[in-house]
Amino acid sequence: VVYGASAGAMASIVYGKYVEGFLNPNIKKTLIADSPGLHFGRTFWDKFDSSMKIDFKTVFNRVGLDVDFSDGAISKKMGPVFENYRDWSIGIILGLRDYVMSKSYGNISPKEERDLILSPDGIPAIASPYSNINVWLKDTHMHTFLLTKYSAGLISENGDTAYNFATTVYSK
Repeated sequence: VVYGASAGAMASIVYGKYVEGFLNPNIKKTLIADSPGLHFGRTFWDKFDSSMKIDFKTVFNRVGLDVDFSDGAISKKMGPVFENYRDWSIGIILGLRDYVMSKSYGNISPKEERDLILSPDGIPAIASPYSNINVWLKDTHMHTFLLTKYSAGLISENGDTAYNFATTVYSK
């Protein structure tokens, strides 16, 4: 199991394939990304200098993520990443109006983040063709869910908790 929350959720996506290199090829592999940054505003990348962007591009390209630094909607570029993870069971957990990902980092409002997530370029739509990718959404301002007993037990719109979702993803 590879798990990460917040920035660690993006790291789990990027480095899961690296971890795979140390595993028996026949072993069951699960990745849980709790609140990864995938839905940001157009100016999101402006805060990073060119050397940091080169670093991002280098590690993202390892898993097939060809990020566009003029657009913060990373989610629409995740198809090739999901292709690289076809033999993993993956769970992505998101708050639809996450203050940390929208206002603090994303340069957008919580409503704009919600609209991005639920758009045709949002991660639920991009993940839908992949039977091994599951997405759990909660219409909340919260950021990360599995780090505390309280937030792991919150009920999503589909009646499931983040904890139960992660357990189901692992059990597949």
